[in-house]
Amino acid sequence: MEDQQPVSDVKPKEQKESLQEIPLKSLAENVIKDYEKLLYDSKVINGSLKDILDKNCRPFKRTIYWVYMTVHVVHITRFCFIDFLYLKDKETRLFWQYYLVDYFEQLGMFGRCLNFCYLVFPVAFVLDKLVLHVFERNGRVDFLTNFLTLIPEEKVEDEKNETDQDIQPMEQIAGPSHRRDGIAVEMDVMTEQDKRQLLIRIKNYVKMCRVLCRITVHSTHCYDYISLPLFIYYMNPSVPVTVMAVVNMFLLMYAEHTTITYCITIYTSFLITIEYFKTRIKFLMSKAKDIKVRFEEQAVC
Repeated sequence: MEDQQPVSDVKPKEQKESLQEIPLKSLAENVIKDYEKLLYDSKVINGSLKDILDKNCRPFKRTIYWVYMTVHVVHITRFCFIDFLYLKDKETRLFWQYYLVDYFEQLGMFGRCLNFCYLVFPVAFVLDKLVLHVFERNGRVDFLTNFLTLIPEEKVEDEKNETDQDIQPMEQIAGPSHRRDGIAVEMDVMTEQDKRQLLIRIKNYVKMCRVLCRITVHSTHCYDYISLPLFIYYMNPSVPVTVMAVVNMFLLMYAEHTTITYCITIYTSFLITIEYFKTRIKFLMSKAKDIKVRFEEQAVC
């Protein structure tokens, strides 16, 4: 028993020290790759960072994008009509709720609130996605491309043999830079220690976001698992309506998954971007303070 206690205490420390010992370039590439994958899995971006910079969207990805956008538009129309029925009399409402498979009505007032939420959130999701789509077509997604400044200069120097087409977008999105031997090289935006601490925080944000998405999505699916059997039990629908209800449940669960993961990820990226600019502002303030001290010393001399 005495030998087991220190092991559990050492594990977090060893993990923390291992992150501190990883070379900064490898840590930055891994963290940015994980962050990029999180954004792609959550449908925030429709391609890899390289595709965005090259303004190159594959036809398959473009087709998938418009397919799930169409699914959301169909559900928006359906829930808009369902919410409109609350203004009608009970007989008219029950008739259309049966054929529109409004199984959330079985949850009472809470189900009506869900119907309203399922109208509001997808509208915001679709509008936001259209705006982001415009930025991607212009080769800019600042909440991802800004983090290229965290990768040390060696990454750019290793790309010396790449074409000017690959170099030009990096100059556009990376911020202040100068040229060395014809290659765009980043100026220091923060110290290496600050970069390492920021990357570790970003890694923790990404892990937290993935866990939170799983918990929230599965919790939301429970409403579908409960309300659909209640709808079939109390309404006793025909076979075509039952099949339509089951298909609608799977489509709605897909819409729930994409909307929830998108919302949580976009807010997480907002927090990560704040951390990034806080660290940069801290670095710039320290630089300004050093310049002020040197200027005062020279003035005295």
